[in-house]
Amino acid sequence: GLNFRYTKYDIDESEIEDNDLRGGLTFSMPLFTFGRASAKISGAKAQANASKMAIGIEKKTDEARETEIVNIVESAHKVRLELYKSFTDTKTQREIIVDRLDVTNFSADALVNSYTEELSLLRNLIETEVSLLHGYFLFLHQNKQLVNHLGINP
Repeated sequence: GLNFRYTKYDIDESEIEDNDLRGGLTFSMPLFTFGRASAKISGAKAQANASKMAIGIEKKTDEARETEIVNIVESAHKVRLELYKSFTDTKTQREIIVDRLDVTNFSADALVNSYTEELSLLRNLIETEVSLLHGYFLFLHQNKQLVNHLGINP
């Protein structure tokens, strides 16, 4: 360490300017620090490594979450396509049943069953659409793009 100090003395406390100044410059250097400096360096290195590990863990968690969200969206999209195909097939089947009812004395139970199946498929299709949108918005939120996508100015 390096120190500089001075002291001003007034010997007899009179109004006469007989002040005495004393001071000095000191320099000190420890001969042995008992390993404190190397311990501080090792501690700082350990903290830096722990921070790097925490960042790596957070990145992996973020990547895993994003992969999970992408899988949800892709799965919902595939289910939606299948449900929509089933829905259109059922709708076509119902239309065929209605045409047959007009021409012959075809059973009305088949028509009611067709309507019921069509409504059930429509409900499943809407639920899948909601799931698909939810996954898409989760994906945007995960990538910090949701506010921009919705056009909200913070």
